[in-house]
Amino acid sequence: MAERREIVIGLVGAVIGVAGGVLGSYLNVHLADRAEHPGSVTIGSPRDSATVSRLVEISGEVELPATKEVQLWIVIRVDVNNLGRYYPQGYVVPEKSGEWSCVVALGGAGKRKAQDGSYRVLAVFAEPRAALSLSDYVRQDLGRVSGGMADYPAEGLDLKDSIQLTRDSATPAPEGLTEQRGTC
Repeated sequence: MAERREIVIGLVGAVIGVAGGVLGSYLNVHLADRAEHPGSVTIGSPRDSATVSRLVEISGEVELPATKEVQLWIVIRVDVNNLGRYYPQGYVVPEKSGEWSCVVALGGAGKRKAQDGSYRVLAVFAEPRAALSLSDYVRQDLGRVSGGMADYPAEGLDLKDSIQLTRDSATPAPEGLTEQRGTC
């Protein structure tokens, strides 16, 4: 009986040791990742997988990192007809509370059924050089060049959140939304 008890205690100790090691490893990796990628962004509205009109107000909360100079940018990846192109929409100036909102355009103006389909909204932190590259694109090419960016400048960007939306030209746009370029 005592021998069995020692075996059970030994097994319980081993399980606790393994669990502690796994938890410790997870925490070390998680804390290292947070140190390397500080700050957070949450897209709260619209919900992931929503069907929306061409103009959409995206909103959420942000905690800008205290140790890094970054801007919060909203970038749209167009997946309609397997396009896979990126369209930076602008940078976000959050409220002091951390709340933010941005009106984005999913495709061109008008009820173009050919532009209905899947779009991904990306909320990214852009370091100064990447922010300048995105800003240059918005100022010079957005609205003029229909091809978008084949890839956004991944160096200096940190993806924080994303949602998938479906544009449906039959969905009416919310009242009062106007298209903006460059800043949200």
